[in-house]
This record gives sequence, C-alpha cells and structure tokens, in this order.
Amino acid sequence: MLIWKTEADGERIFINSNFFKFTGENIEEANSEWFSIIHPDDLNKCFEKYIKALKFRRPFRAKYRILDSGGKYRWILELGMPLSHINKDFKDYIGVCIDITMQKMLKKAVRENLQMYKSIFDGNNMAALIIDAEELVIIDANPAAEKFYGYSRNQLKKMKILDLITSIDINDEIMKTIEKKQHDFIFSQNFISGEIKYVKANCNLMSTAKKSFIFMLINEDIDKKEILAKLKYKDYHDELTGLYNRKYFELVIKRLDNELQLPLSLIIGDCCLLISYYLHPR
Repeated sequence: MLIWKTEADGERIFINSNFFKFTGENIEEANSEWFSIIHPDDLNKCFEKYIKALKFRRPFRAKYRILDSGGKYRWILELGMPLSHINKDFKDYIGVCIDITMQKMLKKAVRENLQMYKSIFDGNNMAALIIDAEELVIIDANPAAEKFYGYSRNQLKKMKILDLITSIDINDEIMKTIEKKQHDFIFSQNFISGEIKYVKANCNLMSTAKKSFIFMLINEDIDKKEILAKLKYKDYHDELTGLYNRKYFELVIKRLDNELQLPLSLIIGDCCLLISYYLHPR
C-alpha cells in the first residue's frame, strides 16, 4: 500500500517507502514530478478530481494507471481524505494508493469469457438451458431452445425445469450432476404442443463464489436402442437401491416356475421379499 500526505495547498510532505519501491522514483521526483508517471489517458481526469478535492476540501476517489519501477503501467485505486485541526480548520490531506491491476485483469477475463459463453450459447444449434442448481429455475435459454420447446425465451425464464420434465426425479439427476460435475440422462420431455418425446440431456456444473448453475444441452437425436435400454433398466431396477426390483424377480420366477425348477423360483421369491423388507423404509 502506498501512503502519502500533502499540505492544504497540495504540496507533498510525506510519502512512504512502498511508494518509492513501487514507482522507482526518488524523493525529489516523487515530490515534484509525480504526475509524470500517470498514464496520459488518465492524467486530466485524475488531476481534475485532485484539484476539486483540494478546493472544496472533500474526500476523493480515483482509479488510474501509473508507471511501476519496471516501466509497466499498473492500475491503482487512490483514496484521499481531508484532515482538520481541533477547531475544524482544514489542515492537510492524507491518502492511500492500492494496486488493483489483478482485479482489473480478472474482470476483463470474466467479461471476455461471458462474451465467449454468450456466443457459444446463443449460436448453438442444440437447445441449451442454464438452470439454478438450487431453485431449479431456468435462468436463460438460447434461440434453439425457443424453437425446440415452442416457448419464448421470456416464457422459459419464468419456468422451472420441473415444468418441462415430469418423467424422472430431476432432483436426483441434479444431485448426480453436482457430485460428478458432468452427467448425462434420458427422459421424456413435455412440449407446448402437448407432444412428448424422449431426449438426452448433457449436464455440466458451473459454479461461482455464490451460486451453482447447470448448463444443460438437450439432444433429441438419440438411438432408439439407447432409449429402450434405459427404460428397461429403470423398469427392472429399484430407484432407491439400484438393485433388481420386484418386477424383475416376478419375471424370472415366471420363467423358472415349472416342475423341475420350482425350488429355484422359491429361493428367488424369498430374495425379493428380503430386499423389500430390509432395504426400504417403512
């Protein structure tokens, strides 16, 4: 942190050692030519703020670039505060300069990434949704999603993903996405026309410091065999345990239930009862 102090007329009477290390200036240069290290594009605006603050004896705040000891411009945030005597007469100014170059670089990177995301998101031929991972509210939808669902972007942004998906436990799929960071699943999709189609969702987790979002791509071009395999799995597996369910065992029992294999079918039936009794909450 760079610290300075001036008299009421603006003449500097104190500069800390960090200022010299940061700028590479000596005492004489810092006292008489310190405006020379300010970036030409920022100089006039910075000077005007400083003069007005001195004239009206009020705090000021400015962001500008100065040359560092290596000859590169760095962004700083300068904060100045007037000081008064006991009788409240204006005495002098004290100020600090904080290096904010990294924050500026990060903000620029975020802006560029947002522009890149917007370009990819809006230009994607597949329907894409951004979903709040907690509330399951649709935050954004691309033009392809408008065409795909038949709803406008504004209509979709007022909906929850539950309004579009009813065939599965979406909370479970969202939890899998959060755990794995990436997750695919097949589900039946409701459309404004009343039509229902099976589609595949490719989900990726995106997180900020405060929130988590799901980037969901919807693919309707999926193999019927993949759909049937998924439905068959869900049909014959217990959702809670992932084990074979009663329907599967009943099918096996029916297949094996003849005079020669009856004992085996009874064992399978007993296994089915055990799973139902011990693995499901009552």
